[in-house]
Amino acid sequence: MKASKIKKIILETHTNNNKEVFYNYVENNIKFINRKLYNKKILIIGAAGSIGSAFTKLITKYNLKEICIVDTNENKTTDLIRNIRFLYPETKTKFITYCCNINDNKIINVLKKTCFDYIYNFAALKHVRTESNISNIKQMIETNVLIINSLKKIISKNKSSNILMMSTDKAANPENIMGATKRWMEIKSRILLNNLNNIKCVRFGNIVLSDGSYSSYIFKQIINEQTFPVPFGIKRFFYSKVDAASICLIVSLFGKNKKIYFPNSKNKKTLEIKNIVEIILKKLKFKIKYTIDVKKSKVIFKKNLKNKIWTCVKSIPDTTGEKSEEIFYTKKEIISYDFNNLLAYSEIPEYSGNFQLNEKNLLKIMKSQNLTKTKFLTHLTRLIKTFSYVEKNKSLNNKF
Repeated sequence: MKASKIKKIILETHTNNNKEVFYNYVENNIKFINRKLYNKKILIIGAAGSIGSAFTKLITKYNLKEICIVDTNENKTTDLIRNIRFLYPETKTKFITYCCNINDNKIINVLKKTCFDYIYNFAALKHVRTESNISNIKQMIETNVLIINSLKKIISKNKSSNILMMSTDKAANPENIMGATKRWMEIKSRILLNNLNNIKCVRFGNIVLSDGSYSSYIFKQIINEQTFPVPFGIKRFFYSKVDAASICLIVSLFGKNKKIYFPNSKNKKTLEIKNIVEIILKKLKFKIKYTIDVKKSKVIFKKNLKNKIWTCVKSIPDTTGEKSEEIFYTKKEIISYDFNNLLAYSEIPEYSGNFQLNEKNLLKIMKSQNLTKTKFLTHLTRLIKTFSYVEKNKSLNNKF
């Protein structure tokens, strides 16, 4: 079977036949979007990533004056521009690319010379497995949280900017450090507000076939005819890249100020990953057989494959930060609805004096060369009151 056919099956199974309701909303409002974006200058941080690249391709169709891209990945940035030039050969939009870290003072000094009408931040360290050591945790905070300080230096004091920050459903009642840093980011984003600026956050579920995603991994394993693990008892929200990009676009242009937006979960429920995998393999005309050992699975895989049986490894959630099911909002958040009830939103919390004090103490200990994970977690729990972390002394990096 062709790779494109397998990708289509994986996408449709994750998203209930890929209806792309948010992209359809964009298409139905093209005239209004054109008016909003005509001759505007925008800054996209993390544009070469999965959602960032889908968003950049989506927004290029409008008559923008300038798109400024900042991303650390030179090759993916190059591929993105080539792709855009292929898709929109007639575009007159000026593209400027910087291959660097947005927190570098050199690029901050360059960017603050331009008054951007819209700023989109897609930069993130998004994997729970990344938080297994202090060095990675420090980088996660640098990327997910302290980028706010850089943006504050970049935005103009004399011209309004609409700023969109990408968050995650893991920020609601976070059980892992990554989710806690995103909740931290949501609250800290308040410092970007002034009389001219608007700030909005968007919480996402899992993006199908995004870089580093489980769906992308099983696609590669199926193409290469190899076994893969299947997590049992794990439920997630799933969205296509183009729908994720569409949500960002409509929220940035038409969303309310100081709000955290997320898909209305009344319209879409979480799906169990085990069930998704079994449906995908069934569509590919395979039965599924589970083993509990990767070595055994590899030994019997080829023999079973000849009999149209796909051998997978049963994976039980037993690692630190692995949440059985995600939610988009907590019971304490007051929820309202927007965009024909497609999206819901809550208020970005106040950046209070007590929060700032706990943040200051946490950032102070982060400078220590002898910082332990235990001490870090104590301070993070004081900062993020909804953070409920259970150390299981086992990382996703220790599993197949």
